[in-house]
Amino acid sequence: SQQSQKYKPGECQYKWGTFIPGTVTIGTLYYFASLKSNSGASAR
Repeated sequence: SQQSQKYKPGECQYKWGTFIPGTVTIGTLYYFASLKSNSGASAR
């Protein structure tokens, strides 16, 4: 969220540009999201 103190403008665009095409799928995103939810992070 842009309201967070940790927010860095352009960080997401930069990070997506570092992925090799075909290596990050929706399954990858679900996997990492599940790790966050299992670690006690709150979902909004």
